[in-house]
Amino acid sequence: VPTAETATLLIACSLPFTAALTMFGAVFRGLLRFDYVALFGLLNGALYGVGAAILVAFGGRLRAVVGLYAGLMTASALVQWVVLRRLVPGIRIVPRLEGKTLRQLFGFGGFMLFNQVGQIALQQLDRLVISRVLSVAMTGYYAVPFNIGQRVGTLGAAAATVALPHSSGSVARGELGEFRRAYASSARFVAWLTLAPALVVIVFGDKLLTYWMSPEFAAHGTVALRLLAFGAFWMGVASLSAVSIEGAGRPWVTSAFTALTGGLNLAGLLLLTPRWGLGGAAASVTGSVLVLAALDVWYFSTRVVRTAMGEWVGSVVVPVFATTVLSLPLLLPLRAVMSTLSSVILVAGLAMGAVGVIGYRLFLSADERRRTRAQAAALWRRWTAPDATLPEEV
Repeated sequence: VPTAETATLLIACSLPFTAALTMFGAVFRGLLRFDYVALFGLLNGALYGVGAAILVAFGGRLRAVVGLYAGLMTASALVQWVVLRRLVPGIRIVPRLEGKTLRQLFGFGGFMLFNQVGQIALQQLDRLVISRVLSVAMTGYYAVPFNIGQRVGTLGAAAATVALPHSSGSVARGELGEFRRAYASSARFVAWLTLAPALVVIVFGDKLLTYWMSPEFAAHGTVALRLLAFGAFWMGVASLSAVSIEGAGRPWVTSAFTALTGGLNLAGLLLLTPRWGLGGAAASVTGSVLVLAALDVWYFSTRVVRTAMGEWVGSVVVPVFATTVLSLPLLLPLRAVMSTLSSVILVAGLAMGAVGVIGYRLFLSADERRRTRAQAAALWRRWTAPDATLPEEV
């Protein structure tokens, strides 16, 4: 308890800076400077990961690791503020209060805040229930599979940040036809690129936990890891729909869906966790996530862009199923060659490449494949010849 109290105090001290980082990130995205969003995200993650590893290697405890996080958030907020002042010289860290603007922000932002809080609750209730119903030790066995599973949907969450301004602008201009085509193409790309790591985690989940953590972790967490990765995949793909609904000016819809699935998750956790342990908790979370994803896709398809659900099923679900069926005969035999952590990493990389190649033709149309090759070639020229400029279409 004393260690946890100190760690909580350090986190609390860093809260103003993490809040500032959230606001700065929103401004960067509003300016369409996603390069800064990606750069600062990469730097923060890399510095924290490397720094925490060094501290632990030299005997650092939890206080030191949390202190590193708090210090890094403070430094990152200061650096981003300096960069933001250069991009927007007249910006103020404390804005002037205007009643009309505040009413608009709280009208839309209130629902967005509820969505964020609801998603956090949806992702954190499971560990609270596990610690109370099972034990604190089982929470540790669950946290690692949960974090791995969440990484599966990272690509969809990143794509969703770009979908919000596009959805808002397209709906405001009445360009639903063009936005419908862009959304369908984006959903296929996200599903194609996300399916490879999702399948690797599901098929090799026990190997990953065994050689990365320990056989004990694998015994307790494999079922949970596979279920959570499955749910994270579909939520990552459906996040484009959720953000597009909000961009269309209907955040109350996603708020209602979040509240509904949050209630389902809580009931499932209390019912399934005592019976089936970590697998039951993961099943509850995955079930609620799948319901949320289905509701988001259904509402976006039928109410926002007014298309039949069959189009989404044909462009996303069918290629996912076909790619999975064709990939499993290649992935399952590879389990036999996994005997060390290095072999797991190597085989996982090869497996993701194989799934990507198989899905290349199943997910993408001929025109999309041509544009993908052109963009890849242009990026390669850019990397190999820094002075070269990218084609306008890229």
